[in-house]
Amino acid sequence: MSIIQAVVSLGLLLMVMATCSGFARLDKPQPQRTPAKENTAMQSRPGNLAEGPTIQPASQLLSWLEKNARDEAGNRRIFRLPVVVRFEDEHRLALGPAYIGVSEASLGSDRVALALDDTGLKVSLLDQLNQRCTRPATVCALWLEGYWGPLVQAGSSSDPPDGDKTHPFAVLAVGKLIDPTDVPSPATTRVLFRMP
Repeated sequence: MSIIQAVVSLGLLLMVMATCSGFARLDKPQPQRTPAKENTAMQSRPGNLAEGPTIQPASQLLSWLEKNARDEAGNRRIFRLPVVVRFEDEHRLALGPAYIGVSEASLGSDRVALALDDTGLKVSLLDQLNQRCTRPATVCALWLEGYWGPLVQAGSSSDPPDGDKTHPFAVLAVGKLIDPTDVPSPATTRVLFRMP
């Protein structure tokens, strides 16, 4: 191999390395990423929280949510709901059915099924639940904040295979997990909503 071929090969190698590294400069320190605080979106939203009805009986809750989805001025109201979300399977690659509730054990036939719309989140709901819900759990109970109804109206929703009619809920913020050792009663757990 001649010197010219060696220089050309070295030059090509350096160009490939620079391209693959994104032209990162080694002499300049890279900024450190700090993890976002949990629930910052929920804590920073303006307005006071007011109590709505209890989550059971489901028919009364559903009627109240539909009647109060908008305030007197016609603006969409933000609700904070306790939600039980199931993963599709033990691999946790997709979300399964979701219901208003405080624990899987408390879900009976008197429940409101949700079609969760996470298009308003920066990080998908699936990714956030995979981070927050410890493995090997396939069910997660937590507080979600959002609009009653989809973020943007587009087509019809599909209902889960177990036959529950789903109701769209546009998730805007993901809150704290509901502590499984201190699960509140569904009969006393209330929906919260933001007052302007």
